[in-house]
Amino acid sequence: MGNTLLILSGSIRLKELKPVMSQGFKPVLRSAIRERLANPYGEMICFMMFIPCVHKPSQMTRAGYGGILAGGIVLIEVAILNVTVLGTAITECSIFPLLSTFANVQLSEYVQRPDVIVLMSVIIGDFFKVALFFYAAAIAISDIFGLPYRKTLLSCGVIVLLWSQIETPSLSEHFEFGRQSLIYIHPLFVYIFPVLFFLLALVRRSRVRRGNSQKTRPS
Repeated sequence: MGNTLLILSGSIRLKELKPVMSQGFKPVLRSAIRERLANPYGEMICFMMFIPCVHKPSQMTRAGYGGILAGGIVLIEVAILNVTVLGTAITECSIFPLLSTFANVQLSEYVQRPDVIVLMSVIIGDFFKVALFFYAAAIAISDIFGLPYRKTLLSCGVIVLLWSQIETPSLSEHFEFGRQSLIYIHPLFVYIFPVLFFLLALVRRSRVRRGNSQKTRPS
């Protein structure tokens, strides 16, 4: 609905997309490795905490790839909309560029500023995102300390509440902390931990195969 309103209002200017990669491919690659892979694709490690709870693990691969593809297409569409409506300069400086994009929609006197739809979508999406991360943290703590996850919910909630008030008391500090975490914290979960787990899985698989071969070997 939002895309249709933007097209009907004439706010989309495709010429804003040019020139493509005016500074070459290096800035794109640098941004992809340092930031865009970690957020949001690095957050897939959150869903790995729910693997033991899945009733049909055989369908996880298809659902995972489908979710990544759909999410990537939506993010690409949002980026294109922001640039074609606001331009690159305003998109880079805007705190919430998508909200500013839909604020430009005006159709006569009947449809004006449908950005409230975007705001509600962001609030609902953030609610589910925080809930998923919160549940994943509770499961992780319960696995580490051997406690039922229901007993860790209160402690996790207190930690999240205090951390949100102490670490990021303002919006500017919140964005700065997020930028620093993308550079120094997220790579641990995006690159280092997955590689270590992959190597451990290979070692474990080789040991299992070696043990099975020794059992089946005739005496």
